[in-house]
Amino acid sequence: MNLTAGQKVLVTLYTSCENTNANKGCFMSVSATGGLVIVASDTFMAGGGATVASVPQGASAAQVFTATSTASTTFTAQYRQDANTATFLTSTIIVQVF
Repeated sequence: MNLTAGQKVLVTLYTSCENTNANKGCFMSVSATGGLVIVASDTFMAGGGATVASVPQGASAAQVFTATSTASTTFTAQYRQDANTATFLTSTIIVQVF
């Protein structure tokens, strides 16, 4: 997507995931390169810890960012888990420019 310096975007993440271990989580974040640079981190992520093993949970997060330069921008999902094995059933990145 092409962004212009100073342009604002609302980035929304959604994931439905499960972990094979009780009380361990699964998380989705996003990185972006180009007109907007985002480094994937737990500061902006969707997910959380499950109290029961192998039971899917859904979570979302949204944040407004401002493009720092005019350029084509690529958004990429990033995933992690606390322990064991995580399965990501669905994941979505929605970017709304305004």
